[in-house]
Amino acid sequence: MANTEEIIAGLAKTFFPGLKKKYPGLYISVQGEKKKMRESFSSLYVGFPLAMIGFFLTLLQAMFRLMPAWITCSPVPFWEFLGPISGPIFWMGV
Repeated sequence: MANTEEIIAGLAKTFFPGLKKKYPGLYISVQGEKKKMRESFSSLYVGFPLAMIGFFLTLLQAMFRLMPAWITCSPVPFWEFLGPISGPIFWMGV
């Protein structure tokens, strides 16, 4: 059983070059799920740092000191990326 990435890679190696030879000037663009995934990740590069800055400023306002807010805020990026991996392992027994 193949996933979408493997199928598209196989088509790009075998099928698309034959089409381009048969029809010169043909433009092939893969759209759909892959395009949505690229758009989601590009928005994540902007949204995540902004969310962290907002979170830090909120903590700073609540605690009135820089160091406790920084100590509280610092492990968040680590857990943001570890959570999707560790969650299924601990909760679902995967």
